Amino acid sequence: MKLQYLSPESLEFWDENPRTIDQDQFTKLKKSMTEDPNFLELRPILVNLIDGAYLIYAGNQRVRAAIALKMDEIPCVVDEDLPDDIMRKRSILDNKTYGQWDLDMLANEWDADFLIDCGFTDNELCFEKKDEDKPKVFKIIMEFESEDNLNQVLPEINKFKSLCQMKVKV
Repeated sequence: MKLQYLSPESLEFWDENPRTIDQDQFTKLKKSMTEDPNFLELRPILVNLIDGAYLIYAGNQRVRAAIALKMDEIPCVVDEDLPDDIMRKRSILDNKTYGQWDLDMLANEWDADFLIDCGFTDNELCFEKKDEDKPKVFKIIMEFESEDNLNQVLPEINKFKSLCQMKVKV
């Protein structure tokens, strides 16, 4: 195993890589690599040299970003003839995060825009919406003199279930 600097175009993508990336996250990845190119040195691409071909088994999205950024070379840790089971395991471990984020600390001590720039999504951060961002709630209370009267209009009311939360109290 050794560190080599290789052209991103000389690398082959592994068909079995289970990671995907959407356009927004890809844009953030490219921005990150542009703003701090030395970080790639700390997380080089993992490559398996098989029959003269350099197969990426961890770092596919970074290589795609490097190609899009027209980088001449990127750091790669190259193994030779790694068994498939080791490539599969390392591929998962390279992307698996152990532990949890301290969401309270992130919410109170870190800038939300900075965290979004680093690749977090609003859903991951779970930041509570400000009151003006929360949807307004409207309530309708209907009273019926009898259960028969309720049952008479209930089929019509049920047509609106997908638009609201309904609670029927008898």
